[in-house]
Formats: sequence, C-alpha cells, structure tokens
Amino acid sequence: MSQFVAQLDEAARKRLDSLNQRLRWLEQQMETLEAEVGKASTTTD
Repeated sequence: MSQFVAQLDEAARKRLDSLNQRLRWLEQQMETLEAEVGKASTTTD
C-alpha cells in the first residue's frame, strides 16, 4: 500500500513539475508579446 502511495506521489510531482515548466514558458511568451504590443502601440501614437 505504501509503495502505491509513493508511486502516486512521484507521478503527481512529475506532472506538477511538467505543468510548472509549461506555465513558466507561457509566462515568458506573454511577457514577450506584451512588450511587442507595447512597442507597437507607442510607435503608432
């Protein structure tokens, strides 16, 4: 039983780590896009 819980815990941690990496990547992409939009909006004013 405890081995099952340990395996489940490890799988959940790996999944959360993967999701966290994806979120960090998306945040970086959003920051880049926001900077580009900011540049574009200031050059058209």
